Amino acid sequence: MFNNFLAARRIEDTVADLQREFGGPCYDWTPGMRVMHPTDGLVELVGGAYLRNGRVSNHWSWRRVKKDGSLFKEVKSGYGWA
Repeated sequence: MFNNFLAARRIEDTVADLQREFGGPCYDWTPGMRVMHPTDGLVELVGGAYLRNGRVSNHWSWRRVKKDGSLFKEVKSGYGWA
């Protein structure tokens, strides 16, 4: 039983390492960060996560950033683009 636990733990660690390595920059994103969107330019993340319940979600909500640094009212959402 203990060996099964250790094997499962090694698999979880390996999967986490792969997600960090291949998840791209969006792996480290958190709401409140400002990141570049391919069509919307600079945006501020207002919600979302790369991982949810140990599974890849990579779904985000964002607002475009105005030139003065304030945010547009409209909230957009979609899957990670990085």
